[in-house]
Amino acid sequence: ANLEELHWLQPGMSWSPDGNYIAFAARSGKEDALNIIDVNKKKIIRSYKFNLDGLFSPAWSPDSSEIAFVGMKNQQADIYIYDFDRQKLGKVTDDIFSDLEPAWSPDGKELLFVSDRKENVEPKELQRPVKMVNFDYKTTDIYLVHKNGSGMRRLTTSAQNERSPQFTADGKYILYVSDKSGVGNIYYLDPTTG
Repeated sequence: ANLEELHWLQPGMSWSPDGNYIAFAARSGKEDALNIIDVNKKKIIRSYKFNLDGLFSPAWSPDSSEIAFVGMKNQQADIYIYDFDRQKLGKVTDDIFSDLEPAWSPDGKELLFVSDRKENVEPKELQRPVKMVNFDYKTTDIYLVHKNGSGMRRLTTSAQNERSPQFTADGKYILYVSDKSGVGNIYYLDPTTG
């Protein structure tokens, strides 16, 4: 009864690093909830509601102490982090651009994400009004940001769509999908050189 609707158009779930838990989002009442399943017990052991219009793409941190996800509020998609130990929700991004698909760096200090923000990476630049009607928001790039929201960098700059970023286990490369050849293929880049 607590799972009224799974997000089949934007599916997303995440295994905890130790393989004992699964996090996923589902509609529960008037809002989405972040659910944690204990795999061995085969049941939901925790469910969190954050007063958001939508919740998507949860991603466990490497040490299992936090979960990053996409939260929708007032038609704005931003990256959030929930800290289990402090029971605190924080915002990584907070602007009019659509920020999606968070993925942690192996050391848990940074997040990759997909956005339509183009060169808009500095908070001071975002103080100027951006009219979305005049903005080309049809293509997405890969970005890297510290988990506190500072130091955002744009890693791809093509005119095509990049999505699904992930660090390699050693943190040396980032794998992602791009349609720059006309179909979706897997590419890699060095985050130190772009």
